[in-house]
Amino acid sequence: MLQPGSRLGRYEIRSLIGAGGMGEVYLAHDPELHRPVALKVLAASVREDEDLRSRLEHEARAASALNHPNILTVYDIGQVGEERFIATEYVNGVTLPTILAGWSAQASHYGVGVALAWISAEVDHVLLHDSLGRLSSCLCQKLTK
Repeated sequence: MLQPGSRLGRYEIRSLIGAGGMGEVYLAHDPELHRPVALKVLAASVREDEDLRSRLEHEARAASALNHPNILTVYDIGQVGEERFIATEYVNGVTLPTILAGWSAQASHYGVGVALAWISAEVDHVLLHDSLGRLSSCLCQKLTK
């Protein structure tokens, strides 16, 4: 686990946002571009599985080709020592599963919006990994208005 104030490459770690089987997600700061980022650091089990790591990196590259207000922008993928990471735009909001737990009708509306965003991006053969999917389904002010 990375500690607040530490660095991973150029990124300054601010806080842990969440963790799961694929790794940990941190709020970090990119001092070169002066912006916050969500930094997904892959778990050791993912780093060691060549097929899984390759799929995740392929999906990050595919997602980076998309430009839609309801899809996270992927800024960077990289490796520092043993650590592999994906840096995306940081969206301050709630996740789709959180909304699904409380507001089923409204959550369905948001879920359809996320699905339509992927469809409207007009990209062939994009497979969204479950973990990257959870990260990309964070809802921000734009989507909830």
